[in-house]
Amino acid sequence: MKLLPRMWRRFWRPLVIVVPSAAVILAGFYVIYWFIHPLPPRHFVINAGMTGSGYDNRARQYAQILARDGVELKVRNAAGAVEDLDLLRDRASGVQAALTALGFAQPRDAATIYSLGGVFDAPILIFYRNAEPIAQFAQLRGKRLSIGAPGTALRGLIMQVLTATDAVDASNRLVNLDSSEAIDALIAGEIDVAMVASQLDASFLQRALDAPGIRLMNVAQAEAIAKAVPGLKHVVLWRGLTSLIRDIPNSDIDLLASRNSLLVRKDLHPALADIWRGLRSRPFCAVAPIALGRLQHGRKN
Repeated sequence: MKLLPRMWRRFWRPLVIVVPSAAVILAGFYVIYWFIHPLPPRHFVINAGMTGSGYDNRARQYAQILARDGVELKVRNAAGAVEDLDLLRDRASGVQAALTALGFAQPRDAATIYSLGGVFDAPILIFYRNAEPIAQFAQLRGKRLSIGAPGTALRGLIMQVLTATDAVDASNRLVNLDSSEAIDALIAGEIDVAMVASQLDASFLQRALDAPGIRLMNVAQAEAIAKAVPGLKHVVLWRGLTSLIRDIPNSDIDLLASRNSLLVRKDLHPALADIWRGLRSRPFCAVAPIALGRLQHGRKN
């Protein structure tokens, strides 16, 4: 009878040493793994341009989808592409991603930022009031122009276009207005040209199309300009795309469009980067919003 307790003691004594030791070792491995591969956070922050912009609308669509998977996406708004990138560069800002136009990152950004790819192209619609048709940017000399607020991607891109086409000089007057304000000012006769980057179904664009005396510029050199200015693309607004019944526009219109991408910090958790890649593959991300997805890229030969 005494043999059995002695056997149990012999059996348990090694376990008293082995089990705690194994627990300590496993805990150590867990701590090391946690530091090397931390669990992905359940919330993060994206900058998406001005409130109500195409970037803002797309980011809020992302937020709705991520919420279904238990991930909180906080959308912050900024004055434009310049501020978006400044906040993304600053780790202390908490911003981990940004929806913005191509062509504004600097070579030094390669150390901290990378692109997960394009998201959508935003057509740049140039409305003007003039007796004769305007098809080249050089015809804009001497006119009052609204080309977007300072710091926005639109303003930066258009300034490059105006410079490349020698279309800006001392006779021009640049007015700082947002898209809706620019259309209102054009209709009121306070400016001569309003350039906006927006979805085709925006209400203020319909006001411009309906206003008497307002025309939409057919950019004759769109293909060449797109090749000369990084971040731009040549697209075509098909005849009748805005309204088949009213035949608006009544001919194909050559336009420029800004190429946009999703930029993230290199210290973004790999699991979150994979989530973003998955979002981009979903149907609503594969094309630009609403009518923009039906814009033809360039012209058929």
